[in-house]
Amino acid sequence: MDRWTPSARPWPTWPLAPPELRGLGLRCQAVRPPLLPPGGIQAWLIGWDDQQETSSAAKSRWLLLSQQEQQRWQQIGTQRGRIRFAASHAARNALLGSDPRRQYVSLSHTDGLAVVVAAHVPIGVDVESDRPRHRWPTIDRFRWPEDPARSWTEFIQRWVAWEAGYKARGGASAASAETTAVDAVVGLVSDRKVSHDHVIALAWASAQPALASST
Repeated sequence: MDRWTPSARPWPTWPLAPPELRGLGLRCQAVRPPLLPPGGIQAWLIGWDDQQETSSAAKSRWLLLSQQEQQRWQQIGTQRGRIRFAASHAARNALLGSDPRRQYVSLSHTDGLAVVVAAHVPIGVDVESDRPRHRWPTIDRFRWPEDPARSWTEFIQRWVAWEAGYKARGGASAASAETTAVDAVVGLVSDRKVSHDHVIALAWASAQPALASST
């Protein structure tokens, strides 16, 4: 598992949203990991402020959701959860649309941050807050009883890599969910407006990832 430090600028200096995201109250930054799956990848960090959502932005996000996504949004019980869901899914739909060249898409979101990736091979992404949870040792022992993590940092990096790999394998619907080999890269997004970092993992079903160029 390789380490990756996304070249994300501090939150206040993120570039303005591209034309596809105008009016959605979002910030967006393209990122490029050091290892790439065959055929390359597109990846974006999407940021928003839960405390400063305007009614016009909320309406614009809602209109970008599919009918199924709107139904899922209505089932979410908290305002914060609804903001997170609408912001991340609207951004994905606006950035990727229905481009047939992008065969595989993955999305993950947490408080104030989402990651959207698209590739030509099965791919998965996971993002989590780097704030330690008090129950992490219990989860760790349940998931990896024979090789428990020695620290929160080791656990959360392992967890996001596992989650991303699970998605890349096809999730619970895939018969090979635990046997297909994947490559994974784990990174940290720092210096955001919030007081904690986020840990990101990308994974893809490929034994020979391509090296990213320096440009």
